Amino acid sequence: DTYASLSAPDFQKATSKEAYAKLGRVFRERLGPLGSKSLQGFNVRSMNGVVTAQAAYQGTFKQGTGVISVTYVKQNGVWLLLGLHVNSPLLLEEGKKAACADCGKPRPLDAKFCPNCGVKSAAEAPAGK
Repeated sequence: DTYASLSAPDFQKATSKEAYAKLGRVFRERLGPLGSKSLQGFNVRSMNGVVTAQAAYQGTFKQGTGVISVTYVKQNGVWLLLGLHVNSPLLLEEGKKAACADCGKPRPLDAKFCPNCGVKSAAEAPAGK
């Protein structure tokens, strides 16, 4: 459970476990799996005893590209997630297309079945498929 073990208490105050899970689903549906990423920038900052690190990556996902910005805070010697932002035009296409969980091809977000392979959409599929 990455939410409980790898995110900072301040992140957990601002983002519920359910919202975190929903965000992961949106990333998977609209962007697909992350194929590769390259570091674009990195900054470590220490202020009043709080150490944070910000990293920016250019990510290549199955459906397209995006800039991934991550902020970590160091607490008790461990780096924990403090913030996450993914900037991609695919995330702004509300109500348009998502990747089919079965074949990976685009399908309308409100489609009950994938027009490419005919498999029931994840939200419609019974447990197990």
